[in-house]
Amino acid sequence: MDWTEQQKEAITRRDSGLIVSAAAGSGKTSVLVERLLRILMDESPENKVPADHMIVVTFTNDAAAEMRSRLYQALDQKLQEQPENTWLYQQQIRLQNAHICTISSFCFELIRENLGDQGITAGFRILSETESKMMTSKAADVVLNQWHTDRAEDMQLLWNSFCEKDDTDLERLLLELHKFLGTVPFRENWVQQVQQELQKPLEDSAYYQMLSAGMEQNLQMILRLANEAADTASELYESVTDNKALAWIEADVHMLEQTLRMVQQQESDAEKLLEPYAKLKQERTGKRFSSSKKGLLNEEALARAKSLREMYKGMIEDVALQIETIYPYTAEDLAQTAQLMPLLLELEEQISAEIWKEKVRQNALSFDDAERMALELLAVPQKDGRIFPSPLAEELQAYYQLIMIDEYQDSNNKQDDIFKLLSRNCIEPQTGALRYGENVFLVGDVKQSIYRFRLANPQNFSDAIASAGKPDSVCNPIVLNQNFRSVPAILNFVNFVCGNLMTGSCGDVTYNEAEALYAGSAISEILPKEQQKVCVAVLEPDKEYDAEMTYVVRKIRQMIAENAPVVQKDGTTRPCQYRDFCVLLRNNDTCAAYAHALEEAGIPVQSPEEKGYLKAREISILIDMLRVLDNPTLDTPLAAVMLSPMFWFTPEELMQIRMLAKKSKLFHAVQIAIGVAEESASEKLDSVLVEKCRHLYDTVQKLRQDSGMMTLESLIRRIYDTTDFLSVMRLAKDGERKRANLRLLLQYAKQYEENTDAFHGSVSGFLRYIDWLLENNDDFQQSSVSAGAENAVAVKTMHGSKGLEYPFVFLGNLEKAMKYRDGEKSALFSERGLAGFCVKDPTTYVRAKTVPFAVLCQEGENAYKSEELRLLYVAMTRAKQQLFLPLEWKKSYLGKSGCLTKCSAMILPEGKLPVYLVQSVSSMAQWIWMCLFLRHDAELADACNFPPQYWKTPAWSENLQIAYEFELPEETETEELQVEVTAPPDEETLEELRRITAFQYVSPDCERESLLSVSAIQEARQNRAPVWKRPDFRQKEGRLIGAERGTAIHTFFQYADFRKAEADVPAEIRRLQTYGFLTPEQAAVVKPEIPEAFFRDQLYQRLRRSRMVLREKKFLVQCRDLQAYPEAAAILHRYENSDSILKGIIDLAFQEEDGFVLVDYKTDTVSSPEELADSYREQLLLYRGALQCITGMPVRQCYLYSTHLQKSIEVKS
Repeated sequence: MDWTEQQKEAITRRDSGLIVSAAAGSGKTSVLVERLLRILMDESPENKVPADHMIVVTFTNDAAAEMRSRLYQALDQKLQEQPENTWLYQQQIRLQNAHICTISSFCFELIRENLGDQGITAGFRILSETESKMMTSKAADVVLNQWHTDRAEDMQLLWNSFCEKDDTDLERLLLELHKFLGTVPFRENWVQQVQQELQKPLEDSAYYQMLSAGMEQNLQMILRLANEAADTASELYESVTDNKALAWIEADVHMLEQTLRMVQQQESDAEKLLEPYAKLKQERTGKRFSSSKKGLLNEEALARAKSLREMYKGMIEDVALQIETIYPYTAEDLAQTAQLMPLLLELEEQISAEIWKEKVRQNALSFDDAERMALELLAVPQKDGRIFPSPLAEELQAYYQLIMIDEYQDSNNKQDDIFKLLSRNCIEPQTGALRYGENVFLVGDVKQSIYRFRLANPQNFSDAIASAGKPDSVCNPIVLNQNFRSVPAILNFVNFVCGNLMTGSCGDVTYNEAEALYAGSAISEILPKEQQKVCVAVLEPDKEYDAEMTYVVRKIRQMIAENAPVVQKDGTTRPCQYRDFCVLLRNNDTCAAYAHALEEAGIPVQSPEEKGYLKAREISILIDMLRVLDNPTLDTPLAAVMLSPMFWFTPEELMQIRMLAKKSKLFHAVQIAIGVAEESASEKLDSVLVEKCRHLYDTVQKLRQDSGMMTLESLIRRIYDTTDFLSVMRLAKDGERKRANLRLLLQYAKQYEENTDAFHGSVSGFLRYIDWLLENNDDFQQSSVSAGAENAVAVKTMHGSKGLEYPFVFLGNLEKAMKYRDGEKSALFSERGLAGFCVKDPTTYVRAKTVPFAVLCQEGENAYKSEELRLLYVAMTRAKQQLFLPLEWKKSYLGKSGCLTKCSAMILPEGKLPVYLVQSVSSMAQWIWMCLFLRHDAELADACNFPPQYWKTPAWSENLQIAYEFELPEETETEELQVEVTAPPDEETLEELRRITAFQYVSPDCERESLLSVSAIQEARQNRAPVWKRPDFRQKEGRLIGAERGTAIHTFFQYADFRKAEADVPAEIRRLQTYGFLTPEQAAVVKPEIPEAFFRDQLYQRLRRSRMVLREKKFLVQCRDLQAYPEAAAILHRYENSDSILKGIIDLAFQEEDGFVLVDYKTDTVSSPEELADSYREQLLLYRGALQCITGMPVRQCYLYSTHLQKSIEVKS
């Protein structure tokens, strides 16, 4: 492979640590793997690195497994070339023990090997996120209840500040605090810092300084606009006396300068700050801004001056309102926060202690514990805040010669410290600060950090890359910015958009030449120019249809019909297929709608992931079924189950049943329908519907009985088997994912039972657990089913597209409003030792943001916008050949307060977008529109009637070409769509398949069954045909046939309570019918005299005295294990020394002093006991051998009990 110079340096350099900034499509994974391979294969004494002396960290288990596999295969290939190379052989063996894993896996292993005396043993299990949240919630309940009792006064203060009807809001706040403290490297330092910050004088506090800095930034932006308006107005009129507009604007400039000066001097008095504004406002009472045309030289300039003035006037009013509503309460809010914070910290500390107590009891740790405990093992915090490595860390530094980390921009603060402490020479000699050592290789890209919701901090990588290469650093930076994925047209567009939007303040990285993307792909030389483009579709909104979805559908159909070329890896082209297209959306909300629109147009779609596991259709049905089994009188779950593929009732049928009992429960209406309720049906249902109701009722009753005797996992399996739900789901769209989800529920049920006491482990407990998850917007993890090579359009979220690429990409739903959801919380916390709350006024019950909350909210919203911009970068860089951006044109964009009106006023003369403007957007579409407006292409400006351009050509415009579309593509008929052609088979592959399928086993086991049943052996030896069970509907047509009558009697003996039956046989028959063990037809053929004769038999008297009774004992034994019992071995001689398994069910066995007595019920009509004994002797001998095998005790006697002869018959060998 041909490597670039930067790639070669990243692969071969060994003299220092390396921090590699790898842009999208730059081949970073290939570089990382190649570097690893060369290191592993290097046998030179100075460079030798044993495979188990390195740490390679990825951020997913799949990526770790793929990395290990690629390295193993590469070493294997080298070994085939050099079979005598012992070093490569040793490396391949060591690779099995190498730490190629996620950071969590590494931390857990480190903890297992270095456990202290905290109460956790090395056999600890790992809690799922759901378990961890539930444990935390229970602990919060316990502590809050204690405080209600022991700390009533403090609880009253907290209640008045945060609660309304109950303490749910307070609990939610405490859980937020607990979650946040779990991400802080050393929580004690943060707790100390937050309390110190709240004790500072107002002017010295970080909260006030952040408030002042924000106010100063706003005032400077307004002042710039006012000065620009003044410059524009200075040459409007022939004479100065006519130019009243200039005097008006200059007065505004003077007022703004006064206010800005006071803010810079940290004036905190709101009245003083507002004084210049109030004075000017009073002077202008009854006056209006002059726009006289007398002596006017330039109407266009006047219009611009007025536009600028309108813009900054609104901004001045906003600032005045902010000063009026925030500044007077700053000191009061800080005092209130200082009063509440210690109580909340004490509560959280007690909750943490309660959680830890429970974790010790369960011997379990959460993922947060992994990083916290690992950091405690590796770090020695100093009083001045510095961190030094522990003796263990120094030992590991000496052992691990190499630390390689992929996707480092997604690391959090604790992980950052852990990696630093594991690296060699990690302390900066002059300052003692922690840094990255000389044996690290970090790969990342700040522009692709999109996991803030997982607490990723992109600043960690920014700091690492900024410090690398400095004189006091032991690391060097390498930038990989050559893109091998996309055509130049796409790269130029990405550079233009991000170069004009992305800065350190918005995006967390300054998009300069070092961050820009440069073409490295040969695609552009293969494809025609018209097939390499960024297409912006400007669409008019339409009430009749969704213009954007219609555009996407028609464009895909058009390109399929035109056989748009796709470049393959070997440089050849082929006609495009559906799998070459991808629609990327901001989140899951619209994925289903897009998928539906494509399917409606006859375009196959890779089904997007469901929004949540518990809300997936198949899981909802199963949970509703569990609700019905727990309480069948719940109408909604029962109706859902009836209408589902479990029972296939139609809405019309459901309505008919409902009308049978309008004021009663739906389940009662079902009982009326089948005649088991006291009242009879007012209207006769047709027989088919009655049978469906009977099947539903019988199934529910039987499963309800099973639920009391089965584990939760077994019950769910029984539901699948009884209703055939898994098989039915195979027929559904995306059936494999649905089946995988259903199978996954078995694991979750088992996991729940294993970690719950017996009472809570019931169906009711599990349902309460599910309800708790839903109430807390929590969920289980979805199953991941690979889409494989399915020829279908991919509909994905932008987050879900990370690491993927497609020839043709559509960015859909860019108009979706951004929503900073953290602003809706009751509390916000910052890693810098800051906290803010939304506090309730106990008199008005209105929640209000405190000043600390407001400044943290603004900071958080800016960070959120930065990540949204990085997400847009990730989405755009997925495209290889063509990128499509369908945008709705709204006239409101150029309205009085429209985004483009604002943009027109605020663009700097040198052609730059101010940060304030970039941060003010409410959707990704507005960012794109801003850039297009800045570019001001004549074609788009004319079509949208843009105001004239007064700024210089913006940066990154060179070679930028954008294709605009203003109409929807023409509809393409389905018949014209490309028909897939089946390629002729490859003869070599076909021959190999024939060879494989022609293989035949020669083992004697091939002719022997692997699983035998005792009853099947009996039937085969007697040449009897098996008795098949008639369908239920046939059994209900009339009288039961002979074999079915025998089954009924056998069922009685199987389920009857012998003690109750002995006292009252008819009552026991009725009980078994009531609970569904016997159908009414079966109960009718069980004559009381049959059981009564059994209870009079001497055999039963012996059974009553037994210490152990086995009933319906199922068994599975290997035939070879029965060789120790001669009678059974003789019968199974054909299976001698085979792996075949024998299964069966022993009706009855009881233990006496000298061994077991075995009994089998028989309902055959026979003339003599000898006839029955001869018929079933071998069956009993097999049962005898199996019972002896599984109990290890002798079976002294074997009996048949004949219900026809009404006597017991001993069967001897």
